[in-house]
Formats: sequence, C-alpha cells, structure tokens
Amino acid sequence: MIGACPATDWRNPIVIDMYNDIVEKVCQKFNITFIDTREIMGPLYDRAADWCHYKDISSNYESQYIAGKIFH
Repeated sequence: MIGACPATDWRNPIVIDMYNDIVEKVCQKFNITFIDTREIMGPLYDRAADWCHYKDISSNYESQYIAGKIFH
C-alpha cells in the first residue's frame, strides 16, 4: 500500500483485472490484438512496491513474452 498522496490507491490486483477485462473486450470489439500477460504478472504483482512499476526481473519476463507474441 502506498502511504503518499493521493490517499487511496486504485492499483490493486482486483481493479487491474477488471481494467484488463474491459480493455480485452474493447480490443475484441474493434478487432485489435490484445496480448494478455495476466498469467505472468498476476502471481508477481506484489514484487513491485506500488503493485504496478516493476524494477526487477519481473518486467523482463513480461517484455520477453510480449516480444515473443509480436515476432512469432
């Protein structure tokens, strides 16, 4: 949990999953490719101090997965 302003922080796994569900549906509606990284990042969400900005190897896994989807 972040103890700085703003007092509330919306970045938590439940809200992020809901946000991703909405983005995925919009992508389907407009026939845009959606690269789903929830299986990778879901178990790792707590490795980031703010549950969002990963500064360790976790972001490398996600980047490699995305690159693999794009270039495969």
